[in-house]
Amino acid sequence: MGLAVGAMGMRIDDFLGMTPGEFSAVHEAWEGCRRQDWERARLVGWCAVAPHVSRRMGPEEFLPFPWEKDAESSGQPPAEVTADERKRRFEDAKKRYALS
Repeated sequence: MGLAVGAMGMRIDDFLGMTPGEFSAVHEAWEGCRRQDWERARLVGWCAVAPHVSRRMGPEEFLPFPWEKDAESSGQPPAEVTADERKRRFEDAKKRYALS
């Protein structure tokens, strides 16, 4: 709930009214926007520094992000969370936060 209400700016009523699948979709979209913002900032920084550096490098080498390293090291895209796993996590959260 802290992520949804605190970081993502959702209203508590909206969060409590969502199914685990709906929240997963919203979180995935939010995470994608967040990554785009960081990648845009990296590109601006790289453009400012690149003319002053003797060694040629791309933005990804200039400032690698953790999500790029994870995908690079495994050689595979991140695994999707199954419906059963999502349901289990939701039930755990209901118990933890005493949701009805």
